[in-house]
Amino acid sequence: MAQEASWRTVDAVMYEAMERCDPTWIAQGAVASQEQGLAAHAAKTAARKEHCHLLRDIVGNPFRPLPPRAFPPHVLGLAGACYAAFPAVSDQFLILADALDDLGEGRAAAHCREPLHVRGCHVLDWVLREE
Repeated sequence: MAQEASWRTVDAVMYEAMERCDPTWIAQGAVASQEQGLAAHAAKTAARKEHCHLLRDIVGNPFRPLPPRAFPPHVLGLAGACYAAFPAVSDQFLILADALDDLGEGRAAAHCREPLHVRGCHVLDWVLREE
C-alpha cells in the first residue's frame, strides 16, 4: 500500500514535470517522493518492532509458557524490588536475571537481561504469581 502511494506520487510528479518540461525538476521530484515514502516506511517498521517488543514483555511466548514453580524468598524479594522500582529497573532486572540463572531458569533470565520492561512484565508476574 505504501509502495502504491509512492508510485502515485511519482506519477503525479512526472505528469507535472511533463507539463513544465524540465528534466532536472523531474529527477528532484522523483527522488523526494521516494525518500518520503522510505522514511514513512522506516518509521512504521520501527513502531511495529517496539509494539511487538512490549507485547512480548507483557505476554511472553504463549506457545512456551513458563512452568509454575516455587521460588526462594530472595528471588521473590528481587522481583518485588523490580516491580516497586518502575520505571528505573535496569540494574534490579540484571540482578534478578543472575538469580534466575542460578535456579536454572535460562529463558526467564535471558528475558530479564533485555533492555526494555513494563510494569506488567510476564517474568515478574510469573515469579510473584500474579496473573
